[in-house]
Amino acid sequence: MNIFSRYKTFIAVAAMLLSLLFLSSAHAESADAPLSAKALKELVAKEQGRVVVINFWASWCGPCRREFPALKKLRTRFKDSELLLLGVSLDFDREMYTEFVTAQRFAYPVRLGDSQIMNDMNIEAIPKTLIFDMDGNLAQNHDGPAPFAELNALVKALLRKGRASEKLQ
Repeated sequence: MNIFSRYKTFIAVAAMLLSLLFLSSAHAESADAPLSAKALKELVAKEQGRVVVINFWASWCGPCRREFPALKKLRTRFKDSELLLLGVSLDFDREMYTEFVTAQRFAYPVRLGDSQIMNDMNIEAIPKTLIFDMDGNLAQNHDGPAPFAELNALVKALLRKGRASEKLQ
């Protein structure tokens, strides 16, 4: 392994650890600091280099609840360095949100959205899933429950596309 390969590996590991630290602190803050659209957009911009899947949901939403197993399965199929999956709750009742998150045991970080996030992100119905490519561009805006097979295929395709772009540079 030459010095450039070691350096590249070190940078990749350091970036992954920093993003995990950010997400750990974001998850810990979820009860205190609802997520704004601005913060969400900044997060997507910072996560260039991996696919970002953001799922908007609420504890009272039946289709959202039925979608959770597909999202949990998706999270297990990819490395942290490849995929960031973030759930954003649109619950109005913070206590209901906290109880639901505790009972659900999500396999990925979740945050409570602030009171303006639905308007600011143009969300008219849930569940809604936004999928961003490795460059932070919106690749898909999915309304309704997203089937696992569709999500899995799209994430794989975006990872292949991103890796091909890296090789050309």
